[in-house]
Amino acid sequence: MPTASGNDSNAGSSAAPIAISQASHSSTAPLPEPLRALVNLRIKADSALNHPALEQELKNGVLGPQFAIVLESLQATLKCAATWRARLQDSTGRTSKRSNEEEARGEFVEAWCRSRIGEYDSSLPEELPIQLERSLQGYRRAGELLRLPNPPTLDQVPSVTRPKQGVLPLELETVPGWVGEMLAEWARTQTTLCFSSLLRPGGNEVVEEDKLADLLNMACRRNVQALFTPVDPGSASEESSFSAGTVMGNARLIRDMSTLLPFTSSASLWTRRIAWATHVADITFIEASMSANRLVDAASVAAAILQDPKTTNERRNEVRHVLEHTIQHLVPFEKKQGTALLTLGRVMLEAVGSMYLGRDEAFSVQRRKMENAVLQEGKEPGLAEGERVEVPENDLVRETRQVFIRASGLFENAYASFLRTPTKARQNKKEEQRLLRRLEATYCDLEELDNHTPEVVQLKSERVARALWINDRLLSLGDDADDDSDLDDADEDSDEEMITRRFGQSTI
Repeated sequence: MPTASGNDSNAGSSAAPIAISQASHSSTAPLPEPLRALVNLRIKADSALNHPALEQELKNGVLGPQFAIVLESLQATLKCAATWRARLQDSTGRTSKRSNEEEARGEFVEAWCRSRIGEYDSSLPEELPIQLERSLQGYRRAGELLRLPNPPTLDQVPSVTRPKQGVLPLELETVPGWVGEMLAEWARTQTTLCFSSLLRPGGNEVVEEDKLADLLNMACRRNVQALFTPVDPGSASEESSFSAGTVMGNARLIRDMSTLLPFTSSASLWTRRIAWATHVADITFIEASMSANRLVDAASVAAAILQDPKTTNERRNEVRHVLEHTIQHLVPFEKKQGTALLTLGRVMLEAVGSMYLGRDEAFSVQRRKMENAVLQEGKEPGLAEGERVEVPENDLVRETRQVFIRASGLFENAYASFLRTPTKARQNKKEEQRLLRRLEATYCDLEELDNHTPEVVQLKSERVARALWINDRLLSLGDDADDDSDLDDADEDSDEEMITRRFGQSTI
């Protein structure tokens, strides 16, 4: 099964991850009438696809009138895509004067339409990979017409979750909003093709591991290109919003499919899997960071009002109330940032176990076996003296440790924010338990990387002290939750002060 190939690179300006951004509307050159009609048909079909009635029909497993409208709209769009050039010639005689951008936009609409027909027309499921391949051919033609560069290789991509020394910003040219949307849809089609390779009718065909890895790698590269390609700030905000949602959806599907690959000792495959996990973590982290930053900006404005000596007491109480609830809404985003790093760290930890510790199964599998042994035999199985393989100290181990340390720091921040929320919010013991257990899980993963290096020994002693406090706190939440919810203001302050001291002593 072929994968999408790239085209000659076109140098541009420095790019940051702006696919998850908003842009304002600007005027563009008017499209010729036949092409504008094609674009409008695509908008109509997309609206039908996103109608709540279709979602309900798919949820119920009964394809009704909305599904018929969707197929009719897609077929009408595909028919128009096959005839718009001829109609343009009839109306203007411009056959030889179509611009590359006009031609590319027509290719985009046709490719998008074929992909959606393949996804939604369940009458011929075996046609899905065929439609997706034809769709990818259309995207490649559009890319050639626009002189878009090859998607970047994953080891060249800067990361917010795994900062790499020596990785320069990607140099990608700014594109119109519709091209940014096309790149996101191109990545979606590539990702869906990978997924379709797992859905062969009858289930008799075995998917080759190397082929699946190649498809996943190209899907991830295309999604990286969609994420990092800068979009003209004058483009319509709807296009940027749709692109952001598509890129995030692609990343989630890439994450899910990567878990289907078997545990392996192949260093090259682990390199790829870490790169895929990094991309998914980056998108999740960026999404949470943008939401958190908006809340931080709002909190800063509120804090400035409180510091103004002219602010009345009544106004101070109003602003303080807003500030408390702003901090409360910050907790889930800080937790999401930590979870993104924790998930990435676990993939890296599996690579360490496979390549350096002789593991032939995942740490999570081994933990479940140990837990079952505890339940059945009443004691925890231990390794004989000298049987445990000591973790070496190398670049991958150090980087994995740092990812977990950053994750624990974010969970600690989330817990500190939780302690600053209004009293009523702090009575939600389940939320507190979730935060503490997430932090406890991060410490357990860090424990897998312990060795006798002096710095690691110091970190271990700090971690153990905090883990003991967390364990005590979890026990108190389970046994004395009612008493704990009745703390007065002085006790609440001392509780926050205590956790600040505990976490403030760390050199992490």
